[in-house]
Amino acid sequence: MNSASLFTEILATLKRKLWLPALAAVSLLFAMPVYLGLTLQRFINWSGEITEYYHSGIASALQGVFSTHAASVVAICIIGALVTGLVFTNYLQHRRQVDFYHALPQRRGRLLAVNFGAAFLSGLLPLLLNTLLALLIVLLSGFGSYLDWGAMLGALAVHMLYFTAMLAVVFVAAMLCGNSACAGLLSIVFFGFALGLLGLWSGIGELFYPTWNSQLIDWNALVSHSSPVARYISIAIEDGRYALTALDVLATLLFIAVMYALAWLLYVKRPAEAAGSALAFRVSKQWLKWPIVLLASGGLALLLSVVSGNEGGAWYFIGLFLGAAISAQVMEIIDAYDFRAIKRGLLPLLIFIALFGGASLLMKADVTHYNDYVPEAAEVAAVEIVFDNVNGYANDEISLVYYRRDSSAPLDFYEHSVERHLAQSRLSDADAIAAAVTIAAALVEEQLQQPSELTESPTDEVIRYDQTLGCMVRYTLSNGRQVDRRYSSSELTASRMLEQLAVIYAADDYARSQHELFDYQPQQIRLAEVWSFDNSYDPRLDNELRRADLLQLEPAQLTALLEVYERELCGFSLEQQADSMPVGKLRFYVFAQPPVGALSEDTLDGQHIIYYDYPLYPEFGETIAELAALGVPEQLWLINYEQISYVEVQDYRYQLDYAAQVSADLETLAATSSKYGDQTRVTRYVQEDEIRRLMENSYDYEAFDHNCFAGSVNAVDLLVCYRDDSGGEYMAYRQFIAGFEP
Repeated sequence: MNSASLFTEILATLKRKLWLPALAAVSLLFAMPVYLGLTLQRFINWSGEITEYYHSGIASALQGVFSTHAASVVAICIIGALVTGLVFTNYLQHRRQVDFYHALPQRRGRLLAVNFGAAFLSGLLPLLLNTLLALLIVLLSGFGSYLDWGAMLGALAVHMLYFTAMLAVVFVAAMLCGNSACAGLLSIVFFGFALGLLGLWSGIGELFYPTWNSQLIDWNALVSHSSPVARYISIAIEDGRYALTALDVLATLLFIAVMYALAWLLYVKRPAEAAGSALAFRVSKQWLKWPIVLLASGGLALLLSVVSGNEGGAWYFIGLFLGAAISAQVMEIIDAYDFRAIKRGLLPLLIFIALFGGASLLMKADVTHYNDYVPEAAEVAAVEIVFDNVNGYANDEISLVYYRRDSSAPLDFYEHSVERHLAQSRLSDADAIAAAVTIAAALVEEQLQQPSELTESPTDEVIRYDQTLGCMVRYTLSNGRQVDRRYSSSELTASRMLEQLAVIYAADDYARSQHELFDYQPQQIRLAEVWSFDNSYDPRLDNELRRADLLQLEPAQLTALLEVYERELCGFSLEQQADSMPVGKLRFYVFAQPPVGALSEDTLDGQHIIYYDYPLYPEFGETIAELAALGVPEQLWLINYEQISYVEVQDYRYQLDYAAQVSADLETLAATSSKYGDQTRVTRYVQEDEIRRLMENSYDYEAFDHNCFAGSVNAVDLLVCYRDDSGGEYMAYRQFIAGFEP
């Protein structure tokens, strides 16, 4: 037979299953032409001014249909691949149909090609038809100029590429199983198995090895490439880090070829009497059973461990036992179609539980001493250390560096640039290495203590406290070996390690290296916004600080500001920071292509923008003076007492049955108080001296995020009421932290 007759057979097979492409066509009809018509309707009847919103709205509507990011089309293709594969292999599940087809003078390989080809067309034809209908709607609406023909054809190719890859996986599952239900379940397992292994690896690793620096692993990349479904979805969500490449296309084509070859091999070897049974090959039972049992037992163990709060404790092992027993015996029942099969395979199950449980016990006991490893300072040639939450001073405000799609969707760049930040945080000075090792040893000591041994914070006092310390470290040993660890503690605070931190930040220009902003050329930087924590809601000051004016600063003015600010910021010691709090922040725009791993769609003047937020402390007198020369009034950084009407103290500790008084500091203030239910004690202060006392011992919420030595326990909120010039009022929240001793 020639290729023409093969195509004829494919069409004949497709004709017998015509209901399937018809169902797909109806689904895509609503996802493509109908959706597009309804979305474009408002632009067809547009009567207003043609603005950027008009153009971007049309482009967005077209992208929702003619791109790889069309979520509804992607969902239909994923579901369609599963259903289509099961439908076109359904004859293998019925003995009579198998005998009939195998009695034909036709090789099994050709029969497989006919069904696979018909399944492919079952996905392609509905997609082509609805693409043409949607295209017709666009052209008739007069929006043809907005079409990107290359992107449209590319999206069509990508949809079919991953549809075919998923279809090939379903065909392999169908060849391994004797009925459609098992084939469908096995297909889902195949799609998610690698993802499950990644989750198990990550979960058990972080559970038993808390010093394991998992941030060095690009989990997003691994998840994205774990299966055709995951890769397809990662492309669809428009994640710039993992966009489709030519290598992806080649790899997917190779994957399709391998899966098709495997399906052909299994089909050739598949016994006809396997129709209707759970598995077509008895030898495959153990190869399929135990990986699934591994995921089920490990997953339930982690789930119960986390839910119970006793991570790695008894509930972990209960979950391990239940997950293994239930999954293993359910598969025995399915394989035999008999509930009495629940008694089968008990010995292998017990062996599996013993092995998995024993391995878990060994990891829990840390027999390799992985978690308490800290090298001797003399053994270390260099250290690369990045602190997690000493970010008010270092790491270029790393928790505040955003690469945004929009202002409400920040992407923390920290996770995706670990290697870069480690590289720029290298210490080779002997004293600094010793300080880093001392901090690591202290973190390990705190981390290994039992919770009952830890010192608890007071439960009935309002205090200011410093943030707990955490860091990731890369040791380069004298023999050239590199060791990565991540240390954290809920008890060890930055102030306890202040001496060692000061040594580190004073060595090898470490402090300067942590502020990435100053690595850019002045012509790449713009001062975008200034933000006062105390006057952020003052409309008078908002009017004086026009963002457009700041962005238009002359290069010489900005250079002078940056020089002063860099000097004061990098010269601001940790000891000074421990005694102070920032009064505001500066936001800078950097015109630069984001580093690999970042996602930035913000542009200004056609260039990519990276945001940097940096703190401004009251001790930065030269910077404040330089800002004043640029039109930013110095009063912005001062509390405007004349505008304050009153301050309310909201003590949420009252609901926890603590003492009625707020604190000794607040008791000395004369005021009347009222109790709202059993939840909050609210006290209003109106006298000037009372207001000053409260304001001087409290800080704006956002200020705490910019100082690693600032936080609060059992917070008492202050609600500050300001008057504006028109007689109106506006409110601002602060936190009271009286009684703090650095």
